[in-house]
Amino acid sequence: MQCTEKFKNYLVVSDTPEEFALAVVINWTNCRCISFCMIKCDEKEKEQDGENHDKSNELLYLLAFCLYFPFLFSGPLVMYDDFLRDMSRSLYSWSLQWFLGCILLVVRYSLWFLFNDFVLHYFYVSALHYQPHLVAQLPLWSLCGLGFAMSQFFMMKYTVLYGLPTAVARFEGFKTPPRPKCIARIHLYSDMWKYFDNGLYTFLKRFIYVPLVGSGGAISSKLFGGAASFAFVYIWHGMSNNILIWTMFNFLGVTLENTFVAFAGSWFYSDLKRWLAIRSTASRQLKAFVTAPLLIMSAISNFYFICGGDVGDIFVRRIILEGWPFPILFIWTVFFSMCHVSEEVKSWERRKMIPKNY
Repeated sequence: MQCTEKFKNYLVVSDTPEEFALAVVINWTNCRCISFCMIKCDEKEKEQDGENHDKSNELLYLLAFCLYFPFLFSGPLVMYDDFLRDMSRSLYSWSLQWFLGCILLVVRYSLWFLFNDFVLHYFYVSALHYQPHLVAQLPLWSLCGLGFAMSQFFMMKYTVLYGLPTAVARFEGFKTPPRPKCIARIHLYSDMWKYFDNGLYTFLKRFIYVPLVGSGGAISSKLFGGAASFAFVYIWHGMSNNILIWTMFNFLGVTLENTFVAFAGSWFYSDLKRWLAIRSTASRQLKAFVTAPLLIMSAISNFYFICGGDVGDIFVRRIILEGWPFPILFIWTVFFSMCHVSEEVKSWERRKMIPKNY
């Protein structure tokens, strides 16, 4: 019993870099093992329908999948069947253009690594969330700037954590999920989950949400599938109070967003637009006005996730509670403009048919 308790404390309380690295590896390995088991269950069902799959060397493939070094510590999360397909692909000759592209990727993310190191050395954005009393003393403008900088640095950190392994894996012919998009140009909860960590999004959708909801599921099934997906996210990220707040806000935001999307696609809204003679520009203004509060809620929930409960409480108190309603109205106006910028970037992507992989 004592050995079990010590091992549990060793995994949960990550006081040293070695303990933290071990906890991260175990979490990533758990997801890879779940991916392996779920895909094997699907193959077993297909075997009952008459399809046969090669079962030789399954243990070897599982070990290769879980312990592939570029993805071992930092991800990104790749599905087992995608990994096996790339690993089983026949060798192909290198071209100069392909080789230079791989080298440029390594150089690109190495430069971003050096940039992040420079930021950590001269700007104490990440260190401030360990000093909540200093954060509480900041003026509102500085507090909002700190929140924006924290979010951007978090995105840049995962750009490097996912980008460098991706660049190395490309030398061996492995395809990986798209790297995180800049979060400053994303205003929807669904897009944040889809484009920031596409590997985790694919995992949740494929192995939790779709099996529970099915095709064309009822509203209750969709709510249950979303709740189960975010429950897994809560457990996987550590089951602390700030993670609970973050996952609850995300579940609420995704639910509200899907509700608005369903309402916008209904016949009632179409008739209402026709009756009020709402043009496309006015409809876009209305959409930005409605989604701005969701973007504010997304930002605040991310502060709980990135900075912890104490700093998250400071943002809620200073932005929403103190000086009501002027701070929140001003921030609403700013985020209203950000929603317009995000919509314009999405429209530009659709017009130019730009691959969504950056």
